[in-house]
Order: sequence, then C-alpha cells, then structure tokens
Amino acid sequence: MVWSFIRRAPALPNGGERIGEATSAVQPWPHQIRAFQRMYEAWPPKLLIADEVGLGKTIQAGLLLRQAWLAGKAQRILILAPKAVLKQWQIELREKFNLHWPIYDGQKLHWQPSPGLRALQPTSKPVSRQEWHHHPCLLASSQLLRRTDRAPERRRTVGFDRAR
Repeated sequence: MVWSFIRRAPALPNGGERIGEATSAVQPWPHQIRAFQRMYEAWPPKLLIADEVGLGKTIQAGLLLRQAWLAGKAQRILILAPKAVLKQWQIELREKFNLHWPIYDGQKLHWQPSPGLRALQPTSKPVSRQEWHHHPCLLASSQLLRRTDRAPERRRTVGFDRAR
C-alpha cells in the first residue's frame, strides 16, 4: 500500500511535489530545496545550476530528475556531461536517488555493477549508433556527441525531454 501511494503521490495535488526528495537517500540543504522548487515549478526548467564547488549541484539536479521521473513529467532523459565526471554522476544518481542509468560511450551502454541486479542485468551491453537512444534514461559525454562524425546521433536525441 505504501509503494502504491508513493507511485501515485507525484500526481496528487498538494503533497506530491516532494516525493522524490522523501524517497531519496539525501537530506538536502535549504538552498538546494529552493533551487529544486524553482526548477520544478517552472517545468521544463530553464536555469543553469552553477553553484560553487561542493555546494550540491548534483543533489539539486538529482532531486529534479527523480521527481520529474516519478511524476511522469519526463519520460526520456539524456544527461550530457564532461567525460571526466560521467562515472561520478552515474554513481551519485544511483546511490543518492536510486536512478540506475547507463553511460553511453559510443559503442556500449555501461551500468554501475549492482549485486541485486547481477543476475537480471549485465553491466555493459553493445549498442549501435542507430539504437543507443532507445534507452529511456542515460548519460553520455558532451564531447562525444559534439563531434562532427556524431551529428546523426545528435539528431536522434530529439525525443528526449529538454532540461538544460
């Protein structure tokens, strides 16, 4: 019954807008909650999260992503980030927000290993340039998709929800 309520809560008036936070493994700071509320209330968000190092940009984005996913406001999410931080984003999204999303490296989808999912899901799966975007939520290198030879792949991102 509890999980049924959690599943429906984001769509309920007066009360579902913070279910993503309530079901996350984080305790956000007040400024992170304010940033989340500004972005979520004006969906799709049109803000740049540019806090100082260590003030929780990943937390703010994770709160928004989890809530939007649970509420059905975003069904397809593509996160473009510098290659150097992709693994960190993947780990933090999984550990803090229970968002188990793969990284697309140009040839494969890579998931963070999980003891509970080991038998059900491989940690990597080959995927073609024509099919990588079929996964509903994933992370990719902004440098990879910016390359000229990847222009056809960029065009395939049209179906993703836009949050910049």
